[in-house]
Amino acid sequence: METLKRQETGFVFKHSILAILISLVVCAFLDPPFLALSLAQEKPVFQKLDKAVYAFIGMKGNANAGFILTDEGVIVVDSQMNEDLAKEMLSEIRKHSSLPILYVINTHYHGDHTFANHVFSPTQGIIAHENTLKFLREHGTEHLQQFEQIFGREQSKGIKITLPTKTLQDQLTLTFKDRTVQILYFGLGHTNSDLVVYLPQEKILFSGDLVYVGRLPWLGDGNTRQWLKTLEKVKTLDFKTVMPGHGKVGNRQDVQRFDVYLTNLRAAVLTAMLHGASLDEMKQTIRLPAYQQDLKYSNWLPLNIEKVYHEMQEEK
Repeated sequence: METLKRQETGFVFKHSILAILISLVVCAFLDPPFLALSLAQEKPVFQKLDKAVYAFIGMKGNANAGFILTDEGVIVVDSQMNEDLAKEMLSEIRKHSSLPILYVINTHYHGDHTFANHVFSPTQGIIAHENTLKFLREHGTEHLQQFEQIFGREQSKGIKITLPTKTLQDQLTLTFKDRTVQILYFGLGHTNSDLVVYLPQEKILFSGDLVYVGRLPWLGDGNTRQWLKTLEKVKTLDFKTVMPGHGKVGNRQDVQRFDVYLTNLRAAVLTAMLHGASLDEMKQTIRLPAYQQDLKYSNWLPLNIEKVYHEMQEEK
């Protein structure tokens, strides 16, 4: 395994506990009738991506996860949002392998990807970007409490803050007899801690929340200008299949489609600003019809517009 020198960026990530609370409130409020009820009623789907690579697809655009089988053991990519879902994934893993869980990789710090790390008890540790460790160490308790308050006791069953034990700045490669797993950080995007997990032999990419397929993104902790730059780096990888952080399994065209969404969103907001439109007017008039069939389009497009509007105010 090798850790390379950290890449420098010109953007300083600013996170606030308020942003977390807003994101949780939005998630809980916008899926009628109630997100907790829908989560309780819906079951995730397992999808085989390759002979030893599996996706765990959250229903209605909820968080995805996955696992990779190696000759030495199992690698889990994201641990899910609660203990029940994690146990369901662990049960599926045991249908395919009796080998130990070697690693859990957290693609970023959000609770729907980290709150069930403890379920897997990885023998070699929990891998994450150094900013994930920093956030969970400094704000994990508040993040957990807010999650419990918003989603309720049932959906918060067994959740814990379990800190990463191995961190990276730019790159970490895990090498096994039968496969290579690359863990890469390309820069700021959905958060300041987004990792991708890349399987070069299988040409499979676990993108985390840097990519959404068939669902509008949550932008609250990100920066779309930097996100687009990061996506350009992601697209230099030779992959055919992408497992997004949310949404269905996709391909290179889906990554490009998401890139175009962010580009068009920024262009629409900038054009409206140049014409003197207010934020309220933008929310009423900006439409991106190519994405109107995506999950959360009606409710989250105004939120995405507002986020980009404030970004551009700061950029000025």
